[in-house]
Amino acid sequence: MSEHKKRGTQYEVVEKEGYAGGIFFKEVGSVCTELFVQRMAKELSNVEILKAKAERVELDGSIQVSGRTLKPEVVVAAMGVECRKLGVPVTAVKGVGHRVSSPKKLDTPVIVYERSLALVSFDDWTKITSGLGFDFSPTSEDSQLDYAKGFLGELKLIDSKVGFRPCSPDGLPIIGRKQNVVVVTGGFRLGWSLAPAMGRYAADLALGRVKEYPYISRYVKGTHSAYLK
Repeated sequence: MSEHKKRGTQYEVVEKEGYAGGIFFKEVGSVCTELFVQRMAKELSNVEILKAKAERVELDGSIQVSGRTLKPEVVVAAMGVECRKLGVPVTAVKGVGHRVSSPKKLDTPVIVYERSLALVSFDDWTKITSGLGFDFSPTSEDSQLDYAKGFLGELKLIDSKVGFRPCSPDGLPIIGRKQNVVVVTGGFRLGWSLAPAMGRYAADLALGRVKEYPYISRYVKGTHSAYLK
């Protein structure tokens, strides 16, 4: 907590029954992937959105999608752990997200650090996120739902999703360009926090404003064309 005092961070030490204590950060907000996607779908204009799985990416920038070949000037490959197939050294750290309804709502987001568990309530549901497993298994089974009942009461599961956080060899993002492909990955557990800066760096590379970023571009040198299936 001494570090927070030095930085001038606004926080309070709080008590929670069953816990040694906690820290409440007053200035921290919360985000929701599902709500963000809904909003962007409404706000984007003059943009063609093609919901399809890319089958192959070429270094010249061409992409095979749904049996046809697209030839944009530059391709930005922001594919998370799928960038492995392009030769980028990232591994998966699995996370599980559940949307639940419950009789209780949280006034503030809660993170139980030692369990790698996060809970945040929105208008229509509460999002429970957990998991820190270095594997690629698709299972969404999660014993932490029972643990979360201590905060929310009885839960009704709405849906569950499994995600694979892309982790680089040094834990930093990988952003670089090789020929006509810009690779953006490696956000690990800070994807939402780093996304604005990563997007700006990727745009500058795609538009030719920057040739490379000496440190975070070094893992892109081995990028190659690849099938993504």
